[in-house]
Amino acid sequence: MAGALAALGRRSRAGLVSAARALGPGLVVVVAWRLGWPRALDAGAALRARHRWAVTELAFDGRTRTLLWGPAPPLAAASPVAGAPNGVHLDLSPIGPTRVRLVVGQGPLPPGDYELAIRVDVDRGPASLEIRGARARGEATIVDPGTPARSTTHIAHPGGPVTLEADATGTVPGRLWLSEAALSTSR
Repeated sequence: MAGALAALGRRSRAGLVSAARALGPGLVVVVAWRLGWPRALDAGAALRARHRWAVTELAFDGRTRTLLWGPAPPLAAASPVAGAPNGVHLDLSPIGPTRVRLVVGQGPLPPGDYELAIRVDVDRGPASLEIRGARARGEATIVDPGTPARSTTHIAHPGGPVTLEADATGTVPGRLWLSEAALSTSR
């Protein structure tokens, strides 16, 4: 910087060019950092909001596995999934169903008939939850505020990873709280 000021004072073109070559890259970095960094932070926040997922415990065979919850395509600007103590919250909208994907963690399951049971609570207005998959069937579970319900889904599993989808619907904007997930062998 001092060299540039000295060259300017002496009116030395060669000195000014030399100083600009030295200062130019630094100036580019500072401007890019000042303009680019906030944009990068905003883009990262938007990406996290859109792809947010949560994990809850799944009781199975006397052990605990994980049950991963994530938004199902098409993705909204903000994910409807939020982790909560002892469960998962799903945002509800009266405009349309909230679609999520469920994945049973810790590896594949052997072939067999299974039953997935989940406690369902809602904070406002009646709501419903329906879990389905390629070989899974369950009735839509209707839940009212203050009256928890149990969602049960039968899974005829051919073996391998377990991936399901769920639709949650509400009559008013609210949240569904899903907890106490358990997977058992059907009898």
